[in-house]
Amino acid sequence: MYMILFVTSKNIEKSPTFVRQQVAWLHPSGILSDGYRPYLYQGKTIFRFLLRLSVIRILLKRMLSPLYIHLYNKALYRFLKTKNFDVILCQFGTQGANIIDACHRANVPVVVHFHGCDAFVHKTIKKYAEAYRNMFTKAAYIIAVSEDMRKQLINLGAPADKVILRPCGVNTNLFAHAQPATSEKILLFVGRFTAKKDPVSLLKAFHHARQSVPDAKLVMIGKGELHQLVMKTIDELNLRNSVEVLGWQKPEEVAHRMQQARAYVQHSIFAPNGDSEGSPNSIIEAAGSGLPVVSTRHAGIKESVIEGVTGYLVDEGDWQGMSEYMIKLLNDPELAEKMGQAGRRHILEHYDVEQQMDKIQEILTKAITEKRALC
Repeated sequence: MYMILFVTSKNIEKSPTFVRQQVAWLHPSGILSDGYRPYLYQGKTIFRFLLRLSVIRILLKRMLSPLYIHLYNKALYRFLKTKNFDVILCQFGTQGANIIDACHRANVPVVVHFHGCDAFVHKTIKKYAEAYRNMFTKAAYIIAVSEDMRKQLINLGAPADKVILRPCGVNTNLFAHAQPATSEKILLFVGRFTAKKDPVSLLKAFHHARQSVPDAKLVMIGKGELHQLVMKTIDELNLRNSVEVLGWQKPEEVAHRMQQARAYVQHSIFAPNGDSEGSPNSIIEAAGSGLPVVSTRHAGIKESVIEGVTGYLVDEGDWQGMSEYMIKLLNDPELAEKMGQAGRRHILEHYDVEQQMDKIQEILTKAITEKRALC
């Protein structure tokens, strides 16, 4: 079995679900984490001498950034040369851009996994334009989680033959057993309260739906920078008795809540700063659970939800249209059940985590084989 070095910006416990999921399934030989230029390996720094001190690193980053980058690349190269990793799987494009030169010099192939903000945020694209082009040249492969993202990366300069579409997978054993036909009139949202998920439009849609279905409930799991705005909107729309805001919950609790819901709802949009979804995990988990989905024609959602079959999609910003579909599913539990079952079949066929992890392993194996053929 080959040795994988897994690279991510945060320690695994604080990482997004899709990162933790990959670690759990791929069993990497080592993890390099912490920072956009990750420097902790299994909890120990890759730096020597004074750079082991955080205060020295902070000063260099702020005052002598080119010197810090030079020293970091040197430390990472030296670290890689002392190990026997066959391939590196790097989470997020910005991470890949920051480590690619040292990895290329050490002759270790790199597969970079993009997820969303790293491919679309205007500020990030502008800042990393040159670094991305360099990475696209040196990386073995680039993974995109949606067709929209694949096209975007090619537009940014990635060779089309290097960009591979691989959506994130879902644990279809955990996320299962929803029963929309017999559930209460509960709509569920799971995710960060952030601009690209537009929770205010979601609340407007739900408020409008309640005029026709007064006993409907909305459960919102998550938190984020728009939390105060969400709570303010709930008060302004007089929804305190019909909206439950739970904060972040463990996957097991999320799965349990999905089993109790009639439908899953999410109003994703392109944020003003360009931020976009990749292929939202929560929507895939909901469909895998057997829930119909009401969302927007945005990013990978267009692939994970089959319009009119596994759920309903509206244009971004059309909260009135979203409201009408909420009403339709709330008032027709048999239709919700039928769509939910179709959604689960779609997820089992295209998004099951074991299937997706096997495909990522195939990419890693291909990267190793091609590198060895050149040696």
